[in-house]
Amino acid sequence: MEIQRYYNDMIDIKQGTLNYYRSLITGGSSYTYDSEISQLRNKLSLLERTPGGAVEASWVRSQLNYYEELAQQARLNKSYQQEINEIQEEIDDLIAERDWEISKLRNGTK
Repeated sequence: MEIQRYYNDMIDIKQGTLNYYRSLITGGSSYTYDSEISQLRNKLSLLERTPGGAVEASWVRSQLNYYEELAQQARLNKSYQQEINEIQEEIDDLIAERDWEISKLRNGTK
């Protein structure tokens, strides 16, 4: 059936886009990282004011940078998840439309 093939092709395209966005999601919640970032900033501030704290401050700064990157990725994940939800709704709509069209054809209605 031509209609079924059309809808299946559209669903496959949307499914590919959905899988792409899913592949972009990594890591955890930005809230987890934000807490760690706050703690590291406080520790860094203290170390920068402490005589002889430069070496440890350098290490804390590198950890801070790492967690800031993770938090940024987590914020991107949230936007990717929104895209995923919207695409999934589109797929569900296409499946419903396809099934409706096929049902009409089988029952001989237009």
